[in-house]
Amino acid sequence: MKKTMTLLVGLGLIFQLFGQQNYTHIQKDIFYEGSQYFFENDYESALYVFNELYAVDTGFSEINFMMGVCLMKIRGRRDEAFPYLLKAEKGDIGEADFWLGRAYHLRMDFENALKHYKIYEQAPIKEISKEEIKRYIDISLKAKEMVAHPVDADIINIGPGINTKYPEYVPLVSADKNEMYFTSRRPDGTGKKVDEFDNYFEDIYYSQKNDGKWAPAVNVGPPLNTETHDATVSLSANGNHLIIYRTSKNLLGGNLYITEHTNTGWSTPIKLTENVNSKFQEASAVISPNGLIMYISSNRPGGLGGKDLYRVRKLPNGQWSLPENLGPSINTPYDEDAPFIHADGVSLYYSSNGPGTMGGYDIFKTTLNNNGFWSKPKNMGYPINTVKDDIYFVVSPDGMNGYYSSDKPEGYGNQDIYQININFDNGQRIIYHGKSIDKKSKSPIKSSIYLYDPESNEIMGEYLSNTRNGKFILILKPGKSYQMLVQANGYEDFSKFIRIDALTDEKLTEIDNIIELKTTIQK
Repeated sequence: MKKTMTLLVGLGLIFQLFGQQNYTHIQKDIFYEGSQYFFENDYESALYVFNELYAVDTGFSEINFMMGVCLMKIRGRRDEAFPYLLKAEKGDIGEADFWLGRAYHLRMDFENALKHYKIYEQAPIKEISKEEIKRYIDISLKAKEMVAHPVDADIINIGPGINTKYPEYVPLVSADKNEMYFTSRRPDGTGKKVDEFDNYFEDIYYSQKNDGKWAPAVNVGPPLNTETHDATVSLSANGNHLIIYRTSKNLLGGNLYITEHTNTGWSTPIKLTENVNSKFQEASAVISPNGLIMYISSNRPGGLGGKDLYRVRKLPNGQWSLPENLGPSINTPYDEDAPFIHADGVSLYYSSNGPGTMGGYDIFKTTLNNNGFWSKPKNMGYPINTVKDDIYFVVSPDGMNGYYSSDKPEGYGNQDIYQININFDNGQRIIYHGKSIDKKSKSPIKSSIYLYDPESNEIMGEYLSNTRNGKFILILKPGKSYQMLVQANGYEDFSKFIRIDALTDEKLTEIDNIIELKTTIQK
């Protein structure tokens, strides 16, 4: 209420000044209509209305200010705000200094961003709180430091086979890095519908890599896509299960669904349990490689603020437990979203717009240690992170490639999908590639793989082979012993003791293994 009253008082002068201009009664009505949309946070509609007045007088400072703020609030259009805010600042609109500081930050002109923040900080009357101003000053200082000390990473736009002038985001890449599912908003969507802002509904798309290049993506169609919004969320390590987000028919909410890849394609998605979905927003989730833990983002009550990350455990009866907040070492008063757990089962990547970012969402990494505590989250650094939103980050099992969404200025338009070439894991881990096949026919088999501690007999992980090709991936630690049990319907159990001595190579080492299963003897 206090913020609303401050905004009304602050813009009261704008109304007064506008009323003094030599505008017609109709034009004044248009201004008040646009202001109504502005106060309701409907910035698209407000901008549409203000454009009519801007055509009449491009130099009116108050209109420039409100148009600049609208553009700063609309995703994908923030770069357009700068000239409007510059005119507003030159026209002595006090609030313009704060927004111009943000616009300079997006242009990576941190000196001018800090200059305008500090000018605004000294203003006797201002809408933005001192705490919020300090937050944006800290963001510019952090960005300046990160740009001065970039990380060694090769970031490549994944190309026109996947990226278009429309938004592409939430890339999900298969373990062999040759298949990708992602979300896009394109004219060929299943429902061919647009929202109130003429943006096409979300649909899920698929592309396969041929000769090192991604083939033109295709809409996956039903049952994954419907006439509502359908978006990718996460892909299981073996590629068998896909979690998607789907809005309700009235578009007023949505839920997480899971689907399984069968021999005939993806099954009809099933809504996840109420312990995962709630009446609040859960739009991101990922299941650990061993299938025993799910990490979700949610803005449900009881969190630390905004969206928080939660852990859900698989119970002995196969159901998911109630969510457990990951706590203040990860969650902040702002938003934490898009969790991704690496194939090693302990490296958690996520995006946050809280403290320690260089602007918008940044990607962070934390590691689960042997005592069950998460390490202090580390910002992945510039140029992986930018002054804009960097989100929906995933890492290949070998730790050598990352994929994410970013609206970099050199892209094809709006959000694009990028590949990052970097060694994300310098620890010693072993990628154990397996494939379960019929001993006689050599055809692939869908099997369950269990890892046990041979001393305590405690289960350390549950895995499934890929339905189509029988492949599975295990991430093992050198110097540790494992008992592997492979089971499949109609086949004898296969058991194997695994131990690999410590490695001298710092990089991940890959080991291939074929598991041949015998059919059960019919009595």
